[in-house]
Parts: sequence; C-alpha cells; structure tokens
Amino acid sequence: MSDIVVFTIADYPIRISAFVIGLGLLLCGVLFIKSYYRVTGRITEALAEFSFGFVLSCFLGRLLHWYFNAEMYGSSFAVAFTNFDIGSFVLPAAIVGVWAASYLVHWLHPSSSRLTVLDALAPPLALLFAFVRISALFSINKICRGKMTIADGIPFPTFLVSAVLMFCVFLLLKRMEKKQENAEEGDVWYWFVLLYAVVSVVMDSTRSDSPLMHFQVLSSLNRFSAFVSLGQVMPAIFVLVITIKWSIRSIRVNGLQWYTILAWLLFAASLFGIGFLGEYKIQRTAQYLLRYPIMCAFCCLLLFSEYLLRYCGKETRA
Repeated sequence: MSDIVVFTIADYPIRISAFVIGLGLLLCGVLFIKSYYRVTGRITEALAEFSFGFVLSCFLGRLLHWYFNAEMYGSSFAVAFTNFDIGSFVLPAAIVGVWAASYLVHWLHPSSSRLTVLDALAPPLALLFAFVRISALFSINKICRGKMTIADGIPFPTFLVSAVLMFCVFLLLKRMEKKQENAEEGDVWYWFVLLYAVVSVVMDSTRSDSPLMHFQVLSSLNRFSAFVSLGQVMPAIFVLVITIKWSIRSIRVNGLQWYTILAWLLFAASLFGIGFLGEYKIQRTAQYLLRYPIMCAFCCLLLFSEYLLRYCGKETRA
C-alpha cells in the first residue's frame, strides 16, 4: 500500500510524499539563488551548484541505501536506480553531494568561492530537509514507527519532530546569515552541518526503521556495525572533520591555548555521553525517558565545545 497519488505525468504517478519533497526542492532552489545573488550579484554558480548538488546527492543517497539494504532491491543495482517505488535514500548523503558539487563548481568557475556558495545554500538545505521529513508523514510505506510510545500505543512522531527541529535550524541559520558581516566565510555552512548532525544523531536513534550498516563486502565487519545507524555514523564523521579543521585553524592562528584543550576535553566527554551513556544504554536498556535527555544534554555540550574552537581563537586573533 502506498501514499495518495496527487496527479500523473505521462502515466507516471506523482504521489503526495514526492510532491511535498518537490515543493521543498523548489523552495530551496529559489531561496538559494536569491541569497547567492544578493551576496555576489551572479546566479550562474548557484544554478550550477544546485544542479550538480541535486544529481550527486540523489546518486550517493540511493547508492548508499542500496549498498547497505541490498535485500530491498533483490541485490540488484539496476533495480535500485530504475524502480523508485521501493527503497529510499540516505539523507546525510545530500551534505556530501552538495559539498562535492561545490568543488566542481569552483573548478568550472575559478573566480567563485566555495564557502560563499555553501553559506548561501545552508539555510535552504535545512528547510529542504524539513520538507523531506514532513513527506514521510504522507507515505504509508515509509512512515516511522518510533521505538517508544507516547500514549495508548501511539509511536513517537520521529519525522514530525525532526521536521520541526530542522525548521528551527533553518530560522537560526537565516539569523546568522543576516549577521554575516560579523562572521567568517563558511560559518553558516559549518554550523548547519553541526546542527544537522546533532539533530540526526538523536532523532535517528528514536527510529525503529533506521538504515543500518550491513556490509556486502567485508561482511565480517557486520558484527561491529550491524546495529549502527547510517544516519548517525555519517553525521558523526561530519562533526569529526569539522572539529579537526577548526582545531588546526585555532592552533595555527594562536598556538595551543587553554581553550583549545578545554574544547577537546569537552568534545571527548560529549562523545562518551552521546555514544555510551546515550545510544549504547538506549539499545541495551530501553530507558528512553532517562537516556534521551542525557543524550540531548551531551549534544549541547558538543556544540559548546565547537563554539570554543571556532570563536575563542577568533577573538584573540591580532
């Protein structure tokens, strides 16, 4: 059973979930091009980034979902890319896709700035992610059944809460964008990735249908990864990359300072709290009401550690 068909194009049914995503994609494109044009006075790079980013994001998202969930497609690569009525996409792959597209756009337009493009794209992309999560509410096949119930057996509305949180991220990023003169190039993009990461790590944990990491090659790794959600691992990698980047920058500008060491300690503590006291204990004990607040608190600590790395060095710069 699938969701409602809104209309058809050449006998191909356009379902309401796809229509919602398409609406979000259109709004994302308009806001992105408008924002980039306001900053640079050009739209060529924005059109190229949007086009390449869309193609790469869809390809990578589908490829990862096929690889770790091959049984959904009968282990057929061709089916994964020809029959879109089955399976799904890995949403964090969109971040990798648009990031890779920015390098391609810069190669085609050397005068463009990668980080300016990504800064302009970050708020609209957060809004698109909200639309993607809202679309799941209309898809009977994909609707999330949360691990915990809120009342009378009603599952926790993971996708609805995710959509609300990503909309809040969108509003926060738009506020940052308005104060861009006080920020450095890339700040809006990096904070988008960080905020998305903490939302994804927590909310993906509440899902009972998370895409897990089942390796087809190197299947011996499945004993360590088969219970791990791809929607948590990829955002965790994003956070680690940004932490390393900001640490190098801070040390390069000001040397090894007390706030850098403090940020590392807080970062390590937050990883322990999120990973062990949060996710590990949730999977082992199902103490949802106790463990999720703990997990959220350590996510806030992680964001504070990133704030120290990013802005303390900036404030002391000569």
